[in-house]
Amino acid sequence: MENNTLYVFDMDGTLLKVPGVADFVDIENNDIKTDDENIKGYVEKIKGAFSSLFFKEICFKKVGEFIVILDCRSKKALEPKYLNLIQEASPEQFKQAGLKNSIKKDLLRAIVEKDGVVIFESFPGFYDKKETIGGEINKDIISVYKLAKNKMILTGRKEEMRQDIEKKLVDIGIGIPSFGLHLFPGGSKSIVDYKIGTILDSITENNWSEVHFFEDRKDWLDKTAVEVIEKFPEIKFHKHLIKIMN
Repeated sequence: MENNTLYVFDMDGTLLKVPGVADFVDIENNDIKTDDENIKGYVEKIKGAFSSLFFKEICFKKVGEFIVILDCRSKKALEPKYLNLIQEASPEQFKQAGLKNSIKKDLLRAIVEKDGVVIFESFPGFYDKKETIGGEINKDIISVYKLAKNKMILTGRKEEMRQDIEKKLVDIGIGIPSFGLHLFPGGSKSIVDYKIGTILDSITENNWSEVHFFEDRKDWLDKTAVEVIEKFPEIKFHKHLIKIMN
């Protein structure tokens, strides 16, 4: 693989298969059942937001290792277009719906598109638990990772988890990549903006002519591509969308 090419790998859902929310909760009568009051409150917040913004009642169905969000009336999986509507909604729209604008961040953190359906991906503190660090590798992506000379792992996991994550990577034979394990430092910047900034900084510092980015979130992948190409139009930027690991 070329000396002037950087390979950037997301960790959760890309290099490693992680436990899902479905491993922590049950589904009963199309609703999430759990003893965790934190999760209960979060689910109610999401349901309330859909009701206020779209006048739509949502419910849930466990499909394999994932919790798919349904339109309660039709019992069909929620269309991914709602993620775009949430992303594009203005503060005024949230205000008119009787919601704080901060709920937008909560919604986009909790629900994502996977293979054309919308799933409930996480709850507050989910990725802070070391029990959720995946131990099963994505063999197809690992084969690319091992061949790449210039590589980094770029994850939204918090910096405080570095010791646990490094140990896991070493224990399962992935090791620490040549251009670092980059963890989210916190602060006001979003995880996707942190990832974009890290890639842009590496291009500036190392003068990469080509970048491959492996990521399981299409919206983050697309946003990264737009911003990298805008700042470095001469760069060959390759998007690799990673689908659900079965």
